[in-house]
Amino acid sequence: MKHEKRIDDHMRYFANKIEDITDLAKGNSANTSVHTFQKLLLVSLLDALSMTRFGNKMGNRERFIAFMEQFGNWGEGKRLSIPHLSIALVLDRSSDLKDLRDYVWGRWGSWKKGRIVFLDQDLELADFTSKIPQGVAATIDEQPIERYNHYNLLYKMRNALIHELRQLGYGMEFAEYEVPYYHSMSKIDDLEGEDATWELVYPLGFLVSLTKTAVGNFEKHLKETDSNPDEHFRFGTYYFNKMNPKSL
Repeated sequence: MKHEKRIDDHMRYFANKIEDITDLAKGNSANTSVHTFQKLLLVSLLDALSMTRFGNKMGNRERFIAFMEQFGNWGEGKRLSIPHLSIALVLDRSSDLKDLRDYVWGRWGSWKKGRIVFLDQDLELADFTSKIPQGVAATIDEQPIERYNHYNLLYKMRNALIHELRQLGYGMEFAEYEVPYYHSMSKIDDLEGEDATWELVYPLGFLVSLTKTAVGNFEKHLKETDSNPDEHFRFGTYYFNKMNPKSL
């Protein structure tokens, strides 16, 4: 295999970075700021690997999501978030979406406040398409329906972490859960919980597991295809790529 050593070196680098990232929490396991930094580093690592896979063949969002779909093994990544769909259907009052609106709001209304709700309660794409009339565009509030799935929501979180150094929403991480979930949240003066929100949480443990899975699957792909992992990069002294030699 021509590129075996390059692949081993490239993927060992990222595997070691995952260990470095997880080690940041030692002695600071309850520090939410440290969790934010760890999540930022993990999505940055996934972003870097997506560049290894696709280079500049597509935009940032498309590249990141395509990489996760191919290597993340996230069974619920394509599920549509009911809370996000529900609010989008408030903003989009199209009469063509009445059946979908009634269905989504009914599903959301069945969630019991005070309980943890996992992503298997979100919608499959087929649930959506079966509730809109034939010939009606698969959009809500001028957005393609896929924008409300969890791959896209994870990318939204990636953007907030990288560009704004913050996590989205007001979700709380509970140590016993290492898979994504929703929890309800009420204001202190809302005793009946009538204005409760459903907060989406992608726990740190989930992101660590997702990243390790993606790294392992991508390494397998590189070796099966004997691909040069440095193909889309130039390494050298200068900050301008064209000043450095091409990778062979």
